[in-house]
Amino acid sequence: MPFIVARSLLSSEFLVVRSDSFSPPFSSALLLELVSSITYFVFIVLPYRIIVDPAEPLRRLVLGRTLLSCSIFFFGVTLFIALKYPGSLRDRTWIQVREIVGGLLMMFCLCGGMFF
Repeated sequence: MPFIVARSLLSSEFLVVRSDSFSPPFSSALLLELVSSITYFVFIVLPYRIIVDPAEPLRRLVLGRTLLSCSIFFFGVTLFIALKYPGSLRDRTWIQVREIVGGLLMMFCLCGGMFF
């Protein structure tokens, strides 16, 4: 049975928690998806569109290309996490399915933000 061991930074105490009973909170999962989606789309879509079409207005570039594709990806993955919660954060099978769905959605949204 797997365990999670955490050490306190202020003392030499260790905290041992069974990983079967440990489930990441829903808000932490959403925050992680938000940070990763902003990172991917701001550092991939935005520079690509600036290089390809430097005459495009910045407002249209940020709102129309980057933010729209970023929000579609974020809400798609959030919908999957919400529908399969807590299994999507705890069960290994659903975690793999979530990553496959996220990868396909990422490919679709990156291509949409860069090329259309």
